[in-house]
Amino acid sequence: MNRLFLLTLLASTLHVVSAQSVDYNKIIPPPEATDVTFPERLVQLAWQNYAVNRAFDLDVESAEAAIRLTKLGWWELVTLQLNINSRTISSIGQFEAPEGDNQFFPWYNVGVSLSPSKFFTIPAKIKIAEFDYEKSGQALNAQKLRLRAETLTRYEIYKHNLETVKMVSENFEIANSTFILIREKFNKGEATLTDFNAANSARIGSLTGKLGAEMQFSLAKISLEELLGMKLEEVVR
Repeated sequence: MNRLFLLTLLASTLHVVSAQSVDYNKIIPPPEATDVTFPERLVQLAWQNYAVNRAFDLDVESAEAAIRLTKLGWWELVTLQLNINSRTISSIGQFEAPEGDNQFFPWYNVGVSLSPSKFFTIPAKIKIAEFDYEKSGQALNAQKLRLRAETLTRYEIYKHNLETVKMVSENFEIANSTFILIREKFNKGEATLTDFNAANSARIGSLTGKLGAEMQFSLAKISLEELLGMKLEEVVR
């Protein structure tokens, strides 16, 4: 009984998972959306301002235009030709052939040609253009997923480094205050040289950690702002 229940539960779960699909229109919040969280606002700005995204949009537009252009090939199926000789042109407005003209030589030729191969090549070209359009659309969707993940990842790294700077800065303040206290005691002869050197070493270590954390924070901020196209402080929440 338990085994049957588990199999039924597994089957229903697989059915739900297989029925789910990605709505790519919701991957990036639309420009008019205002009730979004701050991370979603960053994703929104990154999509609007990161120049690479425009290239994917242009690929889709180009592929769509290629379909329209390929469909115009049906107009080339039948070709009409009109040839007029020079004697015909010179006699425009006259109602009779020029004197000495060859009455059996045609004044003009009209021809119609049909290209049967285009019945096969044009549909194939349209199909290829439609495939290219679909591929460009899939590439655009993949860019949406990639940019969203990259923006949120860089934001998490930024937040982590911000908290690290705060903690390391507090640690440095404690180490520096301890050093100042030990130095005063050392000057009064109330602390040994070993105590002074240990406090100084701890202060230098804390300062080094603080400077390193501040550098990582700055790099994380610059990396995030690369996608946003603006200073993080300029983002309207």
